[in-house]
Amino acid sequence: MATQSLARDYLSRSPVGAEYMIAIGGPVPSPVRLVAARAQADAMLRVLREQPAGRAVGTLDDTLLLRQLADASSALGLPAATGPLRRLEEQDGPDGVLVESLSI
Repeated sequence: MATQSLARDYLSRSPVGAEYMIAIGGPVPSPVRLVAARAQADAMLRVLREQPAGRAVGTLDDTLLLRQLADASSALGLPAATGPLRRLEEQDGPDGVLVESLSI
């Protein structure tokens, strides 16, 4: 995606790029949709803040759906991990890095 490449390039050239994140939304057909686009960008930034360091650019396609799934799981009281991932989490312990390595 050209906009994603442009955003990464901008952050790599900026002296404060490592401190910032960019959320890229879809096109807005009219000013009326700006409020919805802003809400989407805010949701994408929430997802980026929860990711491991190094991921500073997000798009609607790759971040918002993950946030919506996480919010729905949380609202239903579902555990963060199930099945094999939950067993790995239990074996890894609170200071382990195995589960974290899977999220990269």
